[in-house]
Amino acid sequence: MPSRPIITWSALLIPGSIKEEAFLSFLGLGIQAPDASLGTLIADGAQRIGEYPWLVAAPSLLLFLLVLLIHIACDEED
Repeated sequence: MPSRPIITWSALLIPGSIKEEAFLSFLGLGIQAPDASLGTLIADGAQRIGEYPWLVAAPSLLLFLLVLLIHIACDEED
């Protein structure tokens, strides 16, 4: 089956790219303030975690679920 290497490669590349973009945005090196990114949302929420913990929990959970579901979707093809 010729599509298996493409699916396997995608299962590794896409979640890795999403995590890298979120990490760089969290550090302030990726997407900047007026534009939204999971990393910038987590960074903004981290500044106010004592008052509003859901500002960090919601984007962090979304990032986790997005990466997990991509892995599961690509694993189902095998």
